[in-house]
Amino acid sequence: LRIALFITTHASGKHETFMQCMPQILQRLPGLSHADVILYVGRSDTATRSRFKTLLDKWPCGNKSMHVGANPGYQKGAMLAAHMGFSSGWFDGYDWVIRMNPD
Repeated sequence: LRIALFITTHASGKHETFMQCMPQILQRLPGLSHADVILYVGRSDTATRSRFKTLLDKWPCGNKSMHVGANPGYQKGAMLAAHMGFSSGWFDGYDWVIRMNPD
């Protein structure tokens, strides 16, 4: 099975902590540690992009990709990220896409 973990974030401090903790958690979950990761960051400034790319690189997963875009807020932001994933083909070829909320 091809599995993707789809995480959306507005880059809050809590979400950054989530990104720091996940490598240790995934190492204990062999089924998910081989999944691909698709991260959508709802802030496009260079510092945030760099910080979250560094955090994502530490995850013990397969292919990892990060996409950066707008965040219209709350549910609209999550819906925009999902729309971008479907309309841009990010989820093509996966048997399962698991959306994870860092909160």
